[in-house]
Amino acid sequence: MVTVLTKEMMDHFKDRTEKHIELVKKWYGRLIREYYSIPLIEIHAHDASKFTAPEYIPYISLTWNYYCKDHQIRFDISDELQESMNEATLHHIRNNPHHPEFWDDNFDYSMFNSKDRDEVGKSMVNATSMPLSFILEMLADWFAMSEEKGTDPMDWAEKNVNVRWRFTPEQINLIESGIVFYGEQKE
Repeated sequence: MVTVLTKEMMDHFKDRTEKHIELVKKWYGRLIREYYSIPLIEIHAHDASKFTAPEYIPYISLTWNYYCKDHQIRFDISDELQESMNEATLHHIRNNPHHPEFWDDNFDYSMFNSKDRDEVGKSMVNATSMPLSFILEMLADWFAMSEEKGTDPMDWAEKNVNVRWRFTPEQINLIESGIVFYGEQKE
């Protein structure tokens, strides 16, 4: 089965991804003002790789898949398309430093949950070398997703911190205080 990309799917991907990037910038700006002692990084390129090969085409389908799940719409994914989306996801997380997997030199496909990319893989990713500045961008990413989906980033943290990704006590401190900050800011 070949999935045909429609204009609606492509437009949704573009609009949703651009909105997400703007929300990440908003939350990063707020975080960096709160945690001014952490070195500033340039995040203008956040998720830009999704608009280029080898991520672009698979991420259109991946984004559409989430849209369909959120709206209870059936969207059939062939094994070939699933593999393509997994490869794009792996490329993305290995090439964008706001993902903990970027920082684990031993990260490989076996550590990735190929059936559900949002679930824990077979072994924990070592993110202990992830600089605090990229922890802030990761948090901004989580906060943007929480704002988009109406979820609580603490739920995501509890499901993943030192379960999916291993962090140091200092990193965990920043994650936890950042989530408290998010709760204060979103109201």
